[in-house]
Amino acid sequence: MTASGIGAIVLAAGKGRRIGTPKLRLLTGGETFLHCCDRLARSGGADPVLCVVSPDEAAWAAAEVPEARVVVNENKEADMLSSIQVGLNVAGACAGVVILPVDHPFVNGDTVRLLITAAKDDTGSVFKPAFNGRSGHPVLIPQALFPAILGADRGATMREIISASGILLRNLDVDDAGILRNINKVDDLISE
Repeated sequence: MTASGIGAIVLAAGKGRRIGTPKLRLLTGGETFLHCCDRLARSGGADPVLCVVSPDEAAWAAAEVPEARVVVNENKEADMLSSIQVGLNVAGACAGVVILPVDHPFVNGDTVRLLITAAKDDTGSVFKPAFNGRSGHPVLIPQALFPAILGADRGATMREIISASGILLRNLDVDDAGILRNINKVDDLISE
């Protein structure tokens, strides 16, 4: 991977306690959330695609998304930050990465493409998509932010890390309500 490429990190190591099952295995339109997120990251132009999963899901995930690189978060209390850190340790050569939580499978691949295009024009900013004035996921972070994330203490949030870094956060208007659709409980799937 050259330093000019933009990769993607699919965050899929959570246990899915609120919904009762690991979210990466949930289905929408006949495909798993993990497969969906891998597909939309690829269709948006991200390369490589790294899927961060728990040790229990590694073999299944490798079979489910054979074109992705499956990376294991060994942290038993895996949170978003620890999974991003695990992914960044593998994606270090990328000019930036799209951070895509697996519980956002309804994002449009065009949104990923718009984020990547914006980052190629402005390599030093963080980009978040916004729909009707509300920002959502995925978020694209530049390589300049990697050291701050990798050095962050447990419990830090991405919002805090970005704010403390002084790196500009830009909202990018998109026509994609999927950026706001976070699946946390069974009821969240009903409106599918």
